[in-house]
Amino acid sequence: MPKDPQEGRHFRRMNSTRRRRILQALGAAGAAGLAGCTGGDDDDSDNQSENGGQNGGENGGQNGGENGGQNGGENGGENGGENGGENGGENGGQNGGENGGENGGENGGENGVPDELPPVETIGPNGEQVTLSLMHDPSGGDDADIAAQIQSDLERIGINVELLETANILSELNSEPNEDANPDEFEYGPIARNAGPPEQTRVVNDWDMLIGIGGNSRPRNPLATEVFWVPDGAVNAYGFVDEEMANLYDQANNTTDREERVNILTQIFGRLTEQSPANFLSEDEEWDAFRPEINTSDAYNEFGFSGAVYNRYRGEQTVSGDYVVLTTGRPQTFYPPEADDTSSGAVIGNVADIAYALTAENEQVPQTMKIENTGDSQVWTCTIRDNIQFGADFGQCTAEDWVYQINNIYGLEGNPFNEETPPSAYADTWPQRVENVEQTGEFEFQIELPQADPDFFLRPLLRNRYILPMGLYEKYAPDAEALRQSEEVQNFSWTGNLGPYSFSSNTPGGTGDVVFERNDEYYMREHVDRSNVEVMNDGYADAPYFNTLLRDREAETATINERWRNGDGDTMGLETDVVEEFQQRNDTRTENTLGPFISSMFFNMRSNGDPLLKEADGRFAICQAINKETITEQIQRGLSGPPAVTWQPRWSEFFDASEATLHGIDLDNSDIQDARNRISGLEGFSVEEV
Repeated sequence: MPKDPQEGRHFRRMNSTRRRRILQALGAAGAAGLAGCTGGDDDDSDNQSENGGQNGGENGGQNGGENGGQNGGENGGENGGENGGENGGENGGQNGGENGGENGGENGGENGVPDELPPVETIGPNGEQVTLSLMHDPSGGDDADIAAQIQSDLERIGINVELLETANILSELNSEPNEDANPDEFEYGPIARNAGPPEQTRVVNDWDMLIGIGGNSRPRNPLATEVFWVPDGAVNAYGFVDEEMANLYDQANNTTDREERVNILTQIFGRLTEQSPANFLSEDEEWDAFRPEINTSDAYNEFGFSGAVYNRYRGEQTVSGDYVVLTTGRPQTFYPPEADDTSSGAVIGNVADIAYALTAENEQVPQTMKIENTGDSQVWTCTIRDNIQFGADFGQCTAEDWVYQINNIYGLEGNPFNEETPPSAYADTWPQRVENVEQTGEFEFQIELPQADPDFFLRPLLRNRYILPMGLYEKYAPDAEALRQSEEVQNFSWTGNLGPYSFSSNTPGGTGDVVFERNDEYYMREHVDRSNVEVMNDGYADAPYFNTLLRDREAETATINERWRNGDGDTMGLETDVVEEFQQRNDTRTENTLGPFISSMFFNMRSNGDPLLKEADGRFAICQAINKETITEQIQRGLSGPPAVTWQPRWSEFFDASEATLHGIDLDNSDIQDARNRISGLEGFSVEEV
């Protein structure tokens, strides 16, 4: 039965002292902010140039996903299948199938629920037992064990689960029009991962449920999470349609009263637990390994900018040697406007800086620009650094480049390319949120909003964007695909002095590498003593502090773990199954960070999804039956964050326990019985004893 998320919580808290310190630093303002997919590149960290893409998700993320992140998102892993029996099947008795002793017997008899529930089968409209397919990556860390646990848990409500395997979980979170559909007649879409209305579209590869992707909850400013949950959202690959949800997002976007906005957003995240388009499994703590001599910073462990470019060095803060990142993260694209995964962002972030970053306290850290409120919160002024030079003879970066990109690539004014929407993942959001953009000086432009928005600078709409030269777009227009595949994009020759490193080479595939060389012309070095934007930390004077950066990629996490044990690499992301081992090694220092991603199980509500998943009560029942505490405390060893309640972490300003319905925490027989009853109440379905 539904419970208050704050009652009776017994989940294990790792590093609670560190968590309290972070919460104190964030305060009320800070808490307001695909690993794998983020649905917008708002992971709020500058560590994406290192381990992004190995351990997790908006994506995300987009990120999830756009400029991905800190420990990014594909949940690659080592002991996928090995522990399936131990943590999956073995725990079936304790928390899953029988639930006889711990959770069954203790609560037996309460509220008229028997001590032991009889086994059942859920029968669908076709007269057969309901069988749902679950897509996962068996190499994805604990994902094989989690899949086995879900399979076991759903037996308790009579649902059979077929496990499907993939080597690229991000590619599965996608949709396409049905063969007999005409996209020209769609009410919306296709855009990004969302092919259009669910009855006329399908997810790729016919899955019913999918795990292994963490979506970006954007706890600084969750308005941008609408890309996941409104019908025409760019990341809504699973076909969720709830008009009330769309109305609530509109209300939240349209109000200028912060208290009212917070209240509406908490309603949204509460409604998500009722409509259940996904089962929110766990919050986000990410783990990284470093060699002891590699410097990080205190800010590395916080949710925000950590100065990775100047804080990462070996021993002394002098330029020397190579820096090797071991990773399983495989970038999906080198074209920044469409990069919605953390692995792509991890590559792009080495050769180009974003617009600006935010600290854990929501203080702006200008990168290529700063943004300022002119006073009425409706007009914002952006000032670009005056020494950015593009490569490939595209000249100096000016405000004209930004205005062109916003108008023509983000779709504010038009589309000079030969596709229905401009070649960008943001063409659906900019026209909704921005009224006009105007160049007001060589290095200055203004953004005019439809109405005042004091939190505009917190949105990922601008701050995590990369600037590409107007001349590059014009060179290839109207051929969007030629732009994506151009030499300038594939070899990053357009970047010039825009990033700390320059691209050297790329070996594609599951096993390969991307090599970067120190950029001797990095623009930020000139902004240490004087600046037209803001004088920066002295550490930028000689940054970065490695001659070469290598992202050394293997197909399996087990391989990079073994390579680390043999002395290879300077840093790598860690899956929970090896954290405790690596913490005991003398040649390793482990660091963990609080993150914005919510690891989820997404339901397919499109035309090729099971009929049960098209009903909110059907999805709700499935969420009720899955024991999140077994997943987070036993399978993930308490190292990946606590069980998630909704699309916000508990430390977010936008999390309200009174609005949310709890699933899968303190699970007992009454929850299972309620889940069975919900399914029985659906037309065409029955739950029958066997």
